[in-house]
Amino acid sequence: MDGAKCYFSKKVKTMRRTSFFHLFPVVFLVPSGILIAQTAGSAPLFSYTRLWPVHMVLMSLSFAHLLAGTIVSAFMKKKKWRLALHRRLQWTGGISGIAGLAIALCMVSVSSGLHFRILHSIIGLIGIVLIVSELTAGLLIFGVSSGKKKAFRLVHRWLGRFTLALLAVVIVSGLRIAGVF
Repeated sequence: MDGAKCYFSKKVKTMRRTSFFHLFPVVFLVPSGILIAQTAGSAPLFSYTRLWPVHMVLMSLSFAHLLAGTIVSAFMKKKKWRLALHRRLQWTGGISGIAGLAIALCMVSVSSGLHFRILHSIIGLIGIVLIVSELTAGLLIFGVSSGKKKAFRLVHRWLGRFTLALLAVVIVSGLRIAGVF
């Protein structure tokens, strides 16, 4: 009985620690639904005005999850649950980034049809390629011999740092295009 109680209490503590990260997408998705409903009006289903807020939310989620995963990995090294949460956050960030790219491609198709003609889209594509490379390097760490793990970890860490910095530049350039600054 004590073993089951101990197991259950550990699960509850872990759920309390990670509950913020489970609610995090909801915090962004609910306002985006309201924003889409307000901006769309009578616009067609795949119009620029409907797709832009979805793109913005997906890319914001991607950046937020990647940043949170990096922070968890960097500052919670002694925690047993760190790696599982880091992986979950990074994969969620990568998937939402790829979905945001797909929405961006749809946006451009319905507006001008000319893909990758501005710096924001080119740097954004490079950012998505780096995210996929970073996730791949993270997976390869577990499949290589112990002598190569150190090198893979180093590549994975620096690739992650560079990716976050590049994504911050992409966000700023996207906000400039949208007229925020």
